[in-house]
Amino acid sequence: MNSQRVPRRSTYTVLSAMGYFLDGYDLSVISVFTYALLQYKFWHYTSLELGFVSGAALLGAMVGAIIFGPLF
Repeated sequence: MNSQRVPRRSTYTVLSAMGYFLDGYDLSVISVFTYALLQYKFWHYTSLELGFVSGAALLGAMVGAIIFGPLF
């Protein structure tokens, strides 16, 4: 194997791409989870309640991006 170190810029690029991918994954999971809860009638969630849940999840993603974004 090659014993050269990986450049720091490449490490930052990979970490940034992973963050971007995980942000998209989070948005996808929120939408699928909301749809699943609407279909599952046992809990009797209203659209307004699920809107608050989805909004809180998106707000959490936004706050996380603001707090942890400047680290890189």
